[in-house]
Amino acid sequence: MNLGQEAAEKRVRERASAQELPFPDFDEAQRKRITNLLDYLLEGSPGAD
Repeated sequence: MNLGQEAAEKRVRERASAQELPFPDFDEAQRKRITNLLDYLLEGSPGAD
């Protein structure tokens, strides 16, 4: 493992333990507005019909 990867993993562990992960925390109204807006399998993907 290189130093950059080690530093990144350490930072993620620190943020996770502090509950500060950089993921969106949408409110209920926003989640309802964006539900089912995107196709799960894009057209042309294997298994997409």
